[in-house]
Amino acid sequence: MRKNKKYEKNIYRTGPLFLAAVILTTGLTGCNKKVEEEPEEIVMMMEDFGGSWKNGEWLSQIEMFTNTSLDIQGIPTLEYSSFVESKIRSSSLPMVIAANDTIMNMYSLQLYLEEGGFWDIGEYIDDYPNLKAFIGEELWEKAEINGSVYGIPRLRIQARNGALYRKDWAEALNIDPPETLEELYDMLYAFTWMDPDGNGLDDTVGLMNSWNSWGSRQWNGIQTITTALGGPNGWKYEDRTGEMIPDFATEEYMEMLNWFRRLYREGILDASFPILTSAQRREGFEEGFVGMIFSVLDDAETIEEGLKQYDEDAEIGILPMLQFEDTYRVNDTGGYNGFVLFNKIGEGAIQDKETLRRILSFYDRLCSEEGQILLNVENEEAIACQQVLPGPAYIHRESDSTLQQEVYAAVVEREKYLVEDDSQGLYSVGLSQVEAEVNEIIRKASIRYIMGEITETGYWEAYEEWLDGGGNAISELYKIVYEEKYQ
Repeated sequence: MRKNKKYEKNIYRTGPLFLAAVILTTGLTGCNKKVEEEPEEIVMMMEDFGGSWKNGEWLSQIEMFTNTSLDIQGIPTLEYSSFVESKIRSSSLPMVIAANDTIMNMYSLQLYLEEGGFWDIGEYIDDYPNLKAFIGEELWEKAEINGSVYGIPRLRIQARNGALYRKDWAEALNIDPPETLEELYDMLYAFTWMDPDGNGLDDTVGLMNSWNSWGSRQWNGIQTITTALGGPNGWKYEDRTGEMIPDFATEEYMEMLNWFRRLYREGILDASFPILTSAQRREGFEEGFVGMIFSVLDDAETIEEGLKQYDEDAEIGILPMLQFEDTYRVNDTGGYNGFVLFNKIGEGAIQDKETLRRILSFYDRLCSEEGQILLNVENEEAIACQQVLPGPAYIHRESDSTLQQEVYAAVVEREKYLVEDDSQGLYSVGLSQVEAEVNEIIRKASIRYIMGEITETGYWEAYEEWLDGGGNAISELYKIVYEEKYQ
């Protein structure tokens, strides 16, 4: 069993109303305070998703508040993994880098970590009370890798996975929000074949999905539906047998595949799902001919803004939780997505403990009430930089739209039904080396089954191939790392 450690909840992560309220009573102190020390220069690297984070005065305000000089380097998101890998090979990583779960699972990064490439900050955390409280005891514990803490966990909503659908289409067809998998099928069927946009043309499709990479299964409905049906959320540690079981070894996973297979066979699922990127899937939805996409709920508002560029009357609805045996099961993201890592090797690295401590002081300052108001309440354009700067999983603002309020309400409700992925935060060089290649066997077999190219027997034959090709070793490694961490 995992440790069930009671702790005082992190007010920034679980009480987002606090930040919006505190601005009414707390002034920003220290922003204009004169300091004698030279500003601390900090070079950071993160993914660049676009947007306006490079513009405006927010960065200067942060620098003044923390007495730093920040060089935040944004690398286009599609190039980020290969860029990080090249920097590792040449020992030229900057001082601070953003590493989501995909980056953390790279073989080269895990090898770099094991060779001492990143600072272990575990022994310093107690000296920075704002930072310690901001993350919270539970996540610091989850974030340990082989007993060490190699960075600051990047907070994210735990119950963020779900689906967004055309609420205006459903209302036009007198369809209530679906609460079961069969009701969801009925809605998607109507979106495809019952002219939901009323233009008299056969030009809509119920569902557009993206499964061009293994990692997309976390949010593209694969884990969401499998978990809702009673299966594991990714991996489950069986206390009775002491085994780690992947979701794709279960009957619930096959039931999920059969549901997608039906959609594909009936033309309800867009046929390009095996090759579409997540960006292309989003673009298709925003262009107005798609009824639903699986997504992260906190993207709802920006996606609706894109959709309204094509159809100003369009409205997005949040798919309700899918009912399972009179209850609900929601796949948990773990509460964080990778780390802010502190490089220890090369010319651009943090060269000594004194510099590391000054940088941790910078993060501690930003984790104070004043820092969070400045960073997250007053500067919405700074949200893109939460990859390398500390921000809560979400916060409420007085300017929140009705849709944004619905997102937060849905998140709060879904947190009651979270199902953990027991592989969350389990990293090792062995896992990184084997998983990337062998998991492609399951991804491709799942896609082929959905498309009707193989039978159920063919799928289970592929699963046996996965076991023989390294799956057994993966399961054993997960078991070892899990038991070392939690038992």
